[in-house]
Amino acid sequence: MEITRLRGFRDIFGPDERAMSIVEEKARAIVRRYNFNEIRLPVLERVELFQRTSGETSDVVEKQTYAFADRD
Repeated sequence: MEITRLRGFRDIFGPDERAMSIVEEKARAIVRRYNFNEIRLPVLERVELFQRTSGETSDVVEKQTYAFADRD
């Protein structure tokens, strides 16, 4: 079985990852000075959310989402 990355996603590692970490830490320091807090957004969402709001046959649902069956 070949595992390929999802279209539109790119792994960040090595020198790029270190540079990204520096930028993120600098940004955190700046926003903390102005009393803002960080927010973490979910990476995954239920496909039903997009089907309901965009329609089951929309480009978002058909071409830009990846759905898999939950074991629960």
